[in-house]
Amino acid sequence: MCCGMSYGTDQGELNGLRVGEYFKRDFSKAETVLEGVISSSFINFFSRVFGYLKHLSIAVLLGFSFKTDAVFMAVSLIGVFLIFTDVFDSVGIPNMVRARQSSEVEFQRLSGFLFTFTIALAVVVVLLAILFYPLISHIAVGFKGEVRNFLKESYFMLIPYLFLSFIFHHIGAVLRSVRRFTAYFVGEFIFSLSCFILTAAGLYFLRDWRVIPISISLSQVIATFYMIFVGRRFLHFKVYVDPVVKDILTQFFLPLCSLWSFSIVCGSGQKFCFPFRGKGGLRVNIWTYGG
Repeated sequence: MCCGMSYGTDQGELNGLRVGEYFKRDFSKAETVLEGVISSSFINFFSRVFGYLKHLSIAVLLGFSFKTDAVFMAVSLIGVFLIFTDVFDSVGIPNMVRARQSSEVEFQRLSGFLFTFTIALAVVVVLLAILFYPLISHIAVGFKGEVRNFLKESYFMLIPYLFLSFIFHHIGAVLRSVRRFTAYFVGEFIFSLSCFILTAAGLYFLRDWRVIPISISLSQVIATFYMIFVGRRFLHFKVYVDPVVKDILTQFFLPLCSLWSFSIVCGSGQKFCFPFRGKGGLRVNIWTYGG
């Protein structure tokens, strides 16, 4: 029995040591798939918790009204342009992994080109988002008069969030291609935590709906600065054209057209989800929940 107890104690100490070593390891180095899964699951859990707390703070400190409806619709409209970042992830990561397997020089060349392409794409998309606002705002069926002004104000407060999201996702793609999963998911966590703190504190002291879009943009600024710091050695400009680059551009733009059209159609579907007034005069917006 003594031996059994001693063995159990030794195993407990060994397991504790392994856990301690896991969290003390150097996250600036490549991780195994198992380490990446553990880290991403752990960090994502807390990111979602703070995301939930952010929405809870909005409900408690401000409540839901036409103004908050306008903010959430503005986030949805900005999301139409964020489809570019989703396509970039699916195209960029596999090509960077192949380049890295080829040679470090090829990887550095390709990461430099993709960073240059990302900056150019972000500028173009932001300009499109600004120029096409009068057209895309018609997706918000049912928003009229003063509420439409709230929508416009929220939308343009989110433009920094839109621009910085491209840089954030590019660095995230590079980090994941070199198996630095934790560094990327920490960036996601920083965004969620910052958004909760800024939103809750801002609403507590100011009670102004503008706090919400401003907090989202400021949180993206904080998270992007973190990503720039951890991925700084991969950030450089490079312009060249070869068969690989041509193939990447083809992979990027062909599916993008259909996906962007689909996202606009889905956005138009919001017209079936009008805000309504429930019992006791409480306004809720049925398309905002679950996001």
